[in-house]
Amino acid sequence: MLGEDDSYDNGYSKQKLIENEELAWQQGEKLEGAKRSAIEMEGVSMHIMRDLDHQTNQLKIIHSKTNEMSGELEESNSIMGRIMKRENRNKVIIGVFSFIIVLAFILILYFKLAPSSSSSSSTTTNSPPASFL
Repeated sequence: MLGEDDSYDNGYSKQKLIENEELAWQQGEKLEGAKRSAIEMEGVSMHIMRDLDHQTNQLKIIHSKTNEMSGELEESNSIMGRIMKRENRNKVIIGVFSFIIVLAFILILYFKLAPSSSSSSSTTTNSPPASFL
């Protein structure tokens, strides 16, 4: 019986060895699959990194253009403020001159059409009335 036990143990050992070898092969395949997945993820992550770097550069350009536009808007607001002040000043000047012209016209009409207080109304002369002068 001792010989039979050896062959049984030998067969059992061979079976265990085959099972262990298959298990090691399956685990090796799993490791290879994991390695392929890791390489694929590394490629995807590198692609994402390049995209993010490109987007970062675009955002920097947009930010600088926005700052430039903000400065230009502040300058244009300042210019518009000065234009509005000049416009208001010109309106006041035109108003004052218009008032002076109207006042002068009224005074001229008054003195031309008003009877003079120095001339007497009882004396008649052949001189034309004051309004024709």
